[in-house]
Amino acid sequence: MKKTLVKRLIAIWMVMTMAFGLMACSSGKEEAGGETSETEDASEDAGDAAELDMSAVGRFAGSTDFDPDTETDAMDGNELADMPALDSYGIDWSTAKFGIIVKTLSNESWTNIAGGVKDQLIEAGVPEKNIDLVAPDSESDAEQQQALCDALVGKGYDVIFMAPQADTTLDAQCKEAREAGILVVNIFDSTMQEADLYVGNISLDTGRLAAEWICEDWCKEEGQVAVVEGLPGAYASINRTAGFLEVCEKYDGIEVVADVVGNWDRQEAMDQAATIINQYPDIKAFYCCNDTMELGVVEAIKEANKHGEIAVIGSDGIEGAITSIAAGDATGTIDLNLYVGGKMAAEAALRLIAGEDIPRVVKVPQIVITKDNTTDHVGYDPDK
Repeated sequence: MKKTLVKRLIAIWMVMTMAFGLMACSSGKEEAGGETSETEDASEDAGDAAELDMSAVGRFAGSTDFDPDTETDAMDGNELADMPALDSYGIDWSTAKFGIIVKTLSNESWTNIAGGVKDQLIEAGVPEKNIDLVAPDSESDAEQQQALCDALVGKGYDVIFMAPQADTTLDAQCKEAREAGILVVNIFDSTMQEADLYVGNISLDTGRLAAEWICEDWCKEEGQVAVVEGLPGAYASINRTAGFLEVCEKYDGIEVVADVVGNWDRQEAMDQAATIINQYPDIKAFYCCNDTMELGVVEAIKEANKHGEIAVIGSDGIEGAITSIAAGDATGTIDLNLYVGGKMAAEAALRLIAGEDIPRVVKVPQIVITKDNTTDHVGYDPDK
């Protein structure tokens, strides 16, 4: 009898123990389920963040007559700062991927532009590891640039910023990117007909600004002048030269005695300038389509013992030119605000894929820099 009672008590105790265990497991599952629910809610909240709007990809497919200098669907780059703050769009940029390909990284102009693009992307919240920057070794190596760009297109970026060596250089890669659903931003200089966005200077105005200063401020509307072009076929070189010549033609007393090619190269520009100075000893001024060539012309002027007699204006606003101008060697430059322009390109792209209505062309402002205003710069604050 006692043994039977003991057995019954043990059985009851075991049943109660199992029951409490099941209740505890059930309670634990409910708590775990609550935590899972909160995690799911958090995921849903994260999913509420606005997605990239890639509807602008291919918006100009089939274009054949695009020219940023004459395009009317345009805005001034400084207007970007008047738009809502970038973080107001509610987009998490941490998973977006960006590629950048410029003409070369051996030229300060392109390191400035690329640096501006990268810095603006990072400031917006794009991890640096999600940004790839590539460039050919030489500013004239179109084949290497095409190969590098082909590789970028195959990596699944959301946006690629492209600066072609010359018009048509990256047209095929631009089309490939469009077909892959990648937004293409044409940054500065040479153009791609089907790019979704162009951000850069109005190159005609660059040459016009240089000509106005040379013809009016230096030559006083009379004298011989020359122009040193960049790489043949490069959009910026063609239009900067055209703008310069256009203004010079307005002055009866101004004679353009030489229009030569310097291929963006300092030594070539120096050699060309030396020849011109020998042929035209009364020449009063040179306009160079970039600052690298301007620094070469400065050397030629010094070797000819014409320093102070012949003015030379460049284009870009690189540090080396500004330093030379401040020292009284180079005369001036058209500051293209390249770093700021790179930031504008990145900001315009981010706004476009956030769903903002961004025109086809975003114009980067530029100003004349001489010894009197070497510290001046176009103001720009995207966070104000």
